[in-house]
Amino acid sequence: NNDMDCATTPPTDKDFVQGLVKIYEDATYKFWDNEVLSIIDRHISNSQKTKTETFQLLSHVSAFPPSAMAKYTSLLGFCYQYGIGAPYFYGKAFELYNDAARLGDGFALTQVGMCFRLGSGISCDHDSAIKYYEKAAIAGHPQGMYKHAGYQRGRKQALWYLKAAEKGFQPAMLRVSGLYKKGA
Repeated sequence: NNDMDCATTPPTDKDFVQGLVKIYEDATYKFWDNEVLSIIDRHISNSQKTKTETFQLLSHVSAFPPSAMAKYTSLLGFCYQYGIGAPYFYGKAFELYNDAARLGDGFALTQVGMCFRLGSGISCDHDSAIKYYEKAAIAGHPQGMYKHAGYQRGRKQALWYLKAAEKGFQPAMLRVSGLYKKGA
């Protein structure tokens, strides 16, 4: 038996980017941005690629299938927001998140809301932030559900936190456990 038959080929750039997008998507369903950033950093570091190389690969989103365009565009916005291989540029991050939101990406909807709430890359507009958090919640993204819950009260708030927790969003799990302790 030839040992070469069992050898695995190294992942291609396309495989690397697809893997990174999957990791990004999974992480945004469970964690806040700082933890998502750490997970992405580990993935890039383990791949032997630099952040600049990673950003350059992601910059060619037009090469990806239309069905995946929203998630790739959202990740590219995340790179601009957190300076992953690119300069920190909130205006560009907002633009890319907005593009991804129009394509239906739930995390991007949440990030557009956050940009409006904080005035990152766009003028501060709390009403727009609330609308985008609601859109993200309705689209089924747990961070959007959590953010939307923050603008609700009573039973509605508890239900949105519970929905986010059921999707595996850890901050929502903690919030729900706190509500149970209070007897809410």
